[in-house]
Amino acid sequence: KCSRDGLKSLLQRRKKSLIVLVKAEKYHEHKETDHKFINKSVVVIMSANGEIRVVQKLPKVIKDGADKMQPRHRCDVMDCYDMILKHLKK
Repeated sequence: KCSRDGLKSLLQRRKKSLIVLVKAEKYHEHKETDHKFINKSVVVIMSANGEIRVVQKLPKVIKDGADKMQPRHRCDVMDCYDMILKHLKK
């Protein structure tokens, strides 16, 4: 069982943040177009102190940071994590 307090404790011990990407797709049956699916994504960040931030639109600085990364680094979770933290601290 995972609780918010347990997760917060783990993040504090490791001095890390948790970054989660959530993607959802909704089908609109009665929509009158060919594109009946709507895609949404959100990033949830839980810091070591338990603070939760929901980012519905990625900041331009993070998008630009990802664009500058080598393709092989974009597939590595830790490289992406480091890039995001670096750009969020600016």
